[in-house]
Amino acid sequence: MIEPRLLQVFVVLAETQSVSKAAETLGVSQPALSASLRKLRTALDDPLFVRSGRSLAMTDRGRALAEKAQTVLEQLDALTEREPAFDPKTDPLVLKIAASDFTLGSILPTIVAELTAAAPRTRLEFRPLELNALEQTLASGALDLAVLPTALVPENLKVRRLFEERFVCLLRRDHPAASKPLTKPALAELRHIRVAPAMTRSGSPVDAAFQAAKLRRDIALTVPNYQLVPPLIAQSDLVSFFPFRWAETLDKRFVTRKSPIHLKPTQLSLVWHPARQLAPPHAWARQFLAQAAKIADTRQRTLTSR
Repeated sequence: MIEPRLLQVFVVLAETQSVSKAAETLGVSQPALSASLRKLRTALDDPLFVRSGRSLAMTDRGRALAEKAQTVLEQLDALTEREPAFDPKTDPLVLKIAASDFTLGSILPTIVAELTAAAPRTRLEFRPLELNALEQTLASGALDLAVLPTALVPENLKVRRLFEERFVCLLRRDHPAASKPLTKPALAELRHIRVAPAMTRSGSPVDAAFQAAKLRRDIALTVPNYQLVPPLIAQSDLVSFFPFRWAETLDKRFVTRKSPIHLKPTQLSLVWHPARQLAPPHAWARQFLAQAAKIADTRQRTLTSR
């Protein structure tokens, strides 16, 4: 195998047809360049260059190899060339993101608003969150990013914490219980909609909170996602634990109440495959989503403090 350094000597000699000019171009001494030429002749079993007056003339084999040597050097340069910086104002980008419905309901409005100004040529494609195949789809490039509860993040993926989502009790505004303080006994007397996403590995955190409070939860209906909850609440006396951020976007048919039982907030994280760590567009996308989540979190805290 010929070293890239020797190929470079060969290409420059072919261009200059002079040992002295080639040495000057490459910034080496003439003896050093002559030594490199000897190695090339030995490796290729051909003189490659012969004297022709004051210059060098290429042999037939030398001419046949010159173009190939130039191509190889260009390919090597391309391999070591850094990926250009990503400019969100002008560069197109398609981001494929997996997220649960309650995550989208919580931060999607903020993401879209911020994206319009920051990256007008970026297109978002949101996909359902399928936990079992998440690592494989991120590794293959079928997905760029995913947002999911930190506790569910598979091993071997990169993680960046985004925000915490707290849950409130969602009722219709004219619900009989909406006009009274929501105590533990009152909550236990209500009939509940339980949300059980397919991605959840273990029991519901709400169920665990009821058990810790030594209360029985009367579940009237179980649904696979939060998107189904508001229309069901609007037409019944059912109650459900619902993401606060999303609840704030609902219309006046609904009211929220703070849960009388202790329920820890859910930590949401951004995850990606290590193979995408250094790609400039991907790094920009991660920073953008983290910033959008921070803005959404600040807005939530402002609403909560009112």
